[in-house]
Amino acid sequence: MNEFQIRAKYHPKPRLSFEGFETWDRFRFPTGLYNVHVDSWNTSFSFNRFLTSSFLIQVNSVEKDPVSVNFRLRYTYRPDSDLFVVYTLGSQFNSIAAGNPILARESRFTVKLTYSFLR
Repeated sequence: MNEFQIRAKYHPKPRLSFEGFETWDRFRFPTGLYNVHVDSWNTSFSFNRFLTSSFLIQVNSVEKDPVSVNFRLRYTYRPDSDLFVVYTLGSQFNSIAAGNPILARESRFTVKLTYSFLR
């Protein structure tokens, strides 16, 4: 397997950042060579030091519906304790069986709470 990555990040303002990256993987199998490209673009914004958001778009060269989107909101309500709200729209494997797993589009809404007992 060969892999090549390139990444660029830009901070036009202290609370705003843009990032783009390309990953290229090349796999050699008995049936031939396979190339996979994944392009990602991420935008992050900090409302203040406790509340941040990020928006990620990924495009790959393998799937029928190659675009996936992810939005994340993070609120730090005390040191090492966070509330995450995440919305994802993209492809999900329905099977991990050998062969060709079935892909399905899904949208997922997740809420995660972490709490640190250490002071």
